[in-house]
Amino acid sequence: MLQFWNNAFLNAMFPSTPLQISKLEDFLLEQLASSTGNILENRDLLASLNETKHKSAAIGESLKESTVLQAKLEAEGNAYLPVAQFASR
Repeated sequence: MLQFWNNAFLNAMFPSTPLQISKLEDFLLEQLASSTGNILENRDLLASLNETKHKSAAIGESLKESTVLQAKLEAEGNAYLPVAQFASR
């Protein structure tokens, strides 16, 4: 039950992370596919790549935070497990 609650809580906090990653990948591929000429001289493409890089880093940080939070919630829940097992007898 606790694991379900943890996952539900984390999904509520970070609902669109996989979707955001997928959208960033699609956007990046679209930008690269539609680029013409030397991609190193295409300022719009480079700006777009830089923005995608920053968004990706933020999403990665969010995922790290969610992993840490999940571990903390599980540890705190496990601390009460013996009491809950005793009370359920």
